[in-house]
Amino acid sequence: MDNQYGLLKPSLIVSYKREYYSISGLRVTFHNNIEYTNLRSMVKQKYRDYDCVMEIKTSIDISDDSIEKIVKYPTIRFSKYSRGILIADRLM
Repeated sequence: MDNQYGLLKPSLIVSYKREYYSISGLRVTFHNNIEYTNLRSMVKQKYRDYDCVMEIKTSIDISDDSIEKIVKYPTIRFSKYSRGILIADRLM
């Protein structure tokens, strides 16, 4: 129960496998086998996402240029929750 919104119910379950690595002082995680379960649907069907996600975490002192020298992939924004909601809405 939320004072502003009232009764809140979960709408999506996001599950995935996460692997941890350390590369040149960077903390790197890979997320794969991403699945979304739409809880707003009568049928709790799972949707598989075949894309993988790599997250890089480091201290604030490390510049983007330094990171780009180690990791040669372009940076994009990726929200598993937002993507799951879009996929579930399209397939309902």
